[in-house]
Amino acid sequence: GAYLKADPDKCKRWRVLCDSRGSRLHVGIAWRGGTLRNRQRLRSLETSDLERLVSAPGCDFFSLQTGDQSQSLERIRALTGTEPYDVMRDTGEDLDELAAAISALDLVITVDNTIAHLSGALGRPVWVMLPYSAEWRYGQSGSTAPWYPSMRLFRQTEPRDWSSVVAEILQCLRRGV
Repeated sequence: GAYLKADPDKCKRWRVLCDSRGSRLHVGIAWRGGTLRNRQRLRSLETSDLERLVSAPGCDFFSLQTGDQSQSLERIRALTGTEPYDVMRDTGEDLDELAAAISALDLVITVDNTIAHLSGALGRPVWVMLPYSAEWRYGQSGSTAPWYPSMRLFRQTEPRDWSSVVAEILQCLRRGV
């Protein structure tokens, strides 16, 4: 399982925050991965797919996306009526604080990026959305990652087709699996 552990006091603070937002499933979300030189275009969700994802009923979303996401989050709120909590605004560059926030969530849904690996290292349930030509470490098929038992992989079946990945995730959320 886990080989990293977050600070228990910080985890407790984040759990209180999560609970204060209601009893729904608390889901972390990150939708961009890589850099411009590192396959970012292939590893990042389209805005329309992100909006479909955060409209999932019964879920309260928490943005784990790095950088200033205020415009994206405002657009999501305007279009869906859902307002993901901006975790990164509170954690900044503090990885220990980010680890505590992730530990307080019920589930993390992310593309292939640092959040995927940190969630896996913490042993937290994490669903990773992979591009058609995924990185070597995820293998060529299958829904599990050998070094992260808590990780579940969702793969594109065609290049640049995030909509089928998002549809599969929405179905799993509806079924509670």
